[in-house]
Amino acid sequence: MKKFVLGLVLFSIGFLSTILLIVSLVCSPESPWLVNGIQGIYSGIVFMKMQIPMSVCIITAICGLVLTIKESISKK
Repeated sequence: MKKFVLGLVLFSIGFLSTILLIVSLVCSPESPWLVNGIQGIYSGIVFMKMQIPMSVCIITAICGLVLTIKESISKK
């Protein structure tokens, strides 16, 4: 049960922080949508140097989701 709750907490933290990073990226007035031929949200991530924080947040969410699914399947 403790691992299940830990997985839910990790997933929630990773998911919410990813959403907050995307919202801050979209709402930023200095975020260009074209950098060196790259368009879209990825160009904003590159311009604002958010590759590492975004990757950490996504990996945290995936780890939490995997832990939660593993624990819910292993229940007897």
